Amino acid sequence: MFGTGAQPQIVVVEPAKIELKRHRRKYAACELGQGKSFYFRGSDGRLNPRAQNLKTSIQLAEGIDDETWLYHLRKADYSRWFRDSVKDNRVAEEITKIEQDIKASAEESRGRIIEIIGKHYTASA
Repeated sequence: MFGTGAQPQIVVVEPAKIELKRHRRKYAACELGQGKSFYFRGSDGRLNPRAQNLKTSIQLAEGIDDETWLYHLRKADYSRWFRDSVKDNRVAEEITKIEQDIKASAEESRGRIIEIIGKHYTASA
């Protein structure tokens, strides 16, 4: 208290333990911008559909051919996008485990990654 002669006290502020839902909604539905969007180009660069947010990324992932999907999976592009553009290391780590599973088919890995995105983002959007 000011002016009471009481000794100052040390206060330790801890970071919040819950993540704000508005940030999750932003990435799920709002446009990330061209520089932060994901582009499903494939190994030969013949495709170029742009996922400007997580909802669009799910829609495109569901329709992209297996060769293009696996090309990005094997290069760890999905986890890199979450780490660098979406800024979510926790989801990136979950996706990394799928990318490292060399036995996972396109269908299986796609389903698992879509499930992770849905669990962390679209369910709360």
